[in-house]
Amino acid sequence: MVLPAKALFETVRRLSPGTLVIAKEPNLRVTARSHSTVFRLSGMDAALFPAFETSDPDAFAFTLNIADFAKAISRVVFAASLDENHPQLTGVSFRFVDSEHLTMTATNGVRLASHTVPVSAPGRNSGNRSAIVPGPYVRCLAQLAAAPSECCSMTLTDKYLTASTGARIMQTALIAGSYPLSAAFPPASFRAEVALDAQQLADALERATLLAGSTKTVHLFSGEHSRLRLFARSGELGDIDEALPVLRAAGERFSVHCNGVYLKEIVRAAQCEAVTLRIGGPLEPIRVLPVDDPACFYLLSPIRTNDTA
Repeated sequence: MVLPAKALFETVRRLSPGTLVIAKEPNLRVTARSHSTVFRLSGMDAALFPAFETSDPDAFAFTLNIADFAKAISRVVFAASLDENHPQLTGVSFRFVDSEHLTMTATNGVRLASHTVPVSAPGRNSGNRSAIVPGPYVRCLAQLAAAPSECCSMTLTDKYLTASTGARIMQTALIAGSYPLSAAFPPASFRAEVALDAQQLADALERATLLAGSTKTVHLFSGEHSRLRLFARSGELGDIDEALPVLRAAGERFSVHCNGVYLKEIVRAAQCEAVTLRIGGPLEPIRVLPVDDPACFYLLSPIRTNDTA
């Protein structure tokens, strides 16, 4: 028998602590009792429930460290789009450039997050495989970090991705179509580079966006005495001007506008002590790099303003 998962979960979690007794009844119904509470749910025939896809001679099987995978998920999946009109962007790209590395990429068209994790696939060639995995499924995969096992086993086919740790198995259909991976290759050159304390930058962006108006536009530019200036203005509320000390600076003076909320979320998702901002120009993507992890990077498209050259 198959029961409605959401109704069962929402009902059970609101019960008082104690024993729950579930009994199967005729006509595809169950009765659940806990203390003085009794509720009944209608189900459906288990034969109608889609079965796990288990046999595919061309499937690519690999394993990866659960802790590394969970960290990659938290660094990447937040950047996926929520716009169902662009289904490919609601997913996360899984791309194998070889049999030892998996690159996960997510974007909503304005910001992009990418993280590469090592995988183990003994004796198998990934064949440059790639897939678009639904964002909600990827978020659920983060729950595997609580599993007692250190490794997660995965199998990728042309239509499905299956993940397993011990007794837990999770499978999803893949999103059809092509992922815009051309955006995942940022320009190698840049005009300016500044390294900052990640917590200080995130807190400053939090303050700036309070007065940035509905567009959340924040102006980043070179300040005096090795400082990064942040400026935001709202005609209704006022403005804010803050100067942050930088840990390291190189290159030209710069001026760029961006979505302050998106940049703040990127800095927090990086989960590091310091980040490096690389500026190519007022109309080129800002590249954000955790200083302690070259396997991860972020891109944020700038906002064109009347002052943009």
